[in-house]
Amino acid sequence: MEPQTLTEEQDEGLSWILARTLFKRQNSVARLLTAQGFETIVVEVTIRKRVGDRIRRTNLCLFTDYVFIRCKIDDQRVLAQIRNTTGVSEIIGPGRQPQIVPDEDIDQIRAIIEETSRQWQHKVMEASPSKLEAYTPVRIIGENPYAGMRGILMSDVKPGHPAEVCLLVFGRPASAPVRIDPRNLEVIRE
Repeated sequence: MEPQTLTEEQDEGLSWILARTLFKRQNSVARLLTAQGFETIVVEVTIRKRVGDRIRRTNLCLFTDYVFIRCKIDDQRVLAQIRNTTGVSEIIGPGRQPQIVPDEDIDQIRAIIEETSRQWQHKVMEASPSKLEAYTPVRIIGENPYAGMRGILMSDVKPGHPAEVCLLVFGRPASAPVRIDPRNLEVIRE
């Protein structure tokens, strides 16, 4: 069965929302919701990890226990169907009303997934302007998908090496660090 594309008429009234799942159930919830006809996004990247003398591919979830869902938010039956899906803990929003996630945020999340996967696939070696210390709060600058986001350095940055930054998304740290050129980091002084 081929995925169906939405026409403009069908696309009207659809919005992105965020659902919290039970512990580490985001993938199974996404599969169940997709089978019910919803478009879903689980923010996950594939990385290559050296284990002994082998390189192993591993999937890391950036928003553990969360699934983005595209649906009609004005239809209470649809929201009830999502809430009653096995593994869904709650729909994020004030009261019983879901909070809409803007399409621009979804586009940025998709760009982050793509860029993060690409960065982890290739070793990045570039000059760094100076030594930055671990646990320093930083803002990402420059032209890249992460521009404007805040994060925390995961380790000291050595000259000629990329910085590993844990991004703060929705005020929470993402579970997988991203590699950023240190020249694109600005230390946040508070």
